[in-house]
Amino acid sequence: MKSSSRSLAAVLVALAAVAATGLAAAKPKIDPVSQAFYQTTRLIMTKEETKIFQRLPDAASRKEFIADFWLKRDPDPDTPDNEYRKEFEARVDYVNRRFNKEGGPGYNTDRGRVWILIGPPDKAEEFPPDAGGSVRGFVIWWSY
Repeated sequence: MKSSSRSLAAVLVALAAVAATGLAAAKPKIDPVSQAFYQTTRLIMTKEETKIFQRLPDAASRKEFIADFWLKRDPDPDTPDNEYRKEFEARVDYVNRRFNKEGGPGYNTDRGRVWILIGPPDKAEEFPPDAGGSVRGFVIWWSY
């Protein structure tokens, strides 16, 4: 019995050492290209695509996923350009310039996400805050 309690104690000490060094919770690093892709396209990914992407083990499999992701969305694969991808990237670029908030990317703002998913509004009205500061400024977007 003493030998098994020593073994158990040794295992517990080893687990504590591994946990202390962070090895137990280590996640594989995602390459910068895959990370940049995921940051914006997660807005248009299906739940299933998100699950698959997050489980991919290496950069090569993520690269293959990315190519397939865009190919599935190409409205006319016979043309050299993927019109869907071009429009998506143009929207992301626009919201990152227009809705940049305190140094954060525009695609993480509410208006940025709506713009990416739906496109620009047909009409917009901006209402600035009142001089007394009792009413915050706001914007109304209409899409017909």
